[in-house]
Amino acid sequence: MCTLFIYRNKLSDWPLLIATNRDEQLNRKFYAPSFHWKGFPNIFAGKDLLKGGSWLGINKNGLCVAILNREGLITKNPGIVSRGNLVIEALKYSTAKEASYVIFKKLENFYNNFNLFIGDNTSAYWIKYHNKKKLIKPIPYGHSMIDKHDLNDSSSNKQKIYSKIFKSLEIPNPEKNNFKDWKNMLKMKIRYKNFKNTEVYIEDLKKNYGTVCSSIIGMPKTYNKNKKAFWLYSDRLDKSKRFLFLSPFQR
Repeated sequence: MCTLFIYRNKLSDWPLLIATNRDEQLNRKFYAPSFHWKGFPNIFAGKDLLKGGSWLGINKNGLCVAILNREGLITKNPGIVSRGNLVIEALKYSTAKEASYVIFKKLENFYNNFNLFIGDNTSAYWIKYHNKKKLIKPIPYGHSMIDKHDLNDSSSNKQKIYSKIFKSLEIPNPEKNNFKDWKNMLKMKIRYKNFKNTEVYIEDLKKNYGTVCSSIIGMPKTYNKNKKAFWLYSDRLDKSKRFLFLSPFQR
């Protein structure tokens, strides 16, 4: 299951930093982050080719949105709408506060379970949709984590390990291009008591499942020629495991 690490610091020049892995069927095709949505030139996101939505994206206004599967059975009922569409819908708004309010209000009972993250440089929210019940909460400053369980959930075996690891690592310094600790974190394969899929980087070739891409995203406090939203992106198919530096919005 996907993993999202969040660091918020209102005193920093980079008040929002996230790191995330997408875990999926290895043969499920997708496009790397780009401007894939005609009619919405301000949306920069990855695109899932099976359902047409996205798992992660940003927009020119400094909004960042990510969606993760929650625990529970996935139904293929014809009435079920792709959760990935919510990412693109949220990215049509200017602020995390506005996007979260609208998305939460509009949620209907035809999605599989999910966790939705919506954040910018001043606020961030977690929306939980589980068994047709919904919940929204602000994400606190400091370190937070989401996986298939709740935000900062002590019952999650993955969070039991990686929340401590996350808090112990050096915070990225975009000005010095220092992302070493977080890059390494996204490639970690430590398991909780050897329980399956409790590692951050998953490789289960027998089940055609694993981590297909990794991302580190940062939103600056103020935008200028030296500070822009950035996206470090690594694809599983790139044998070098390198992170490409993307800066789609030149302000």
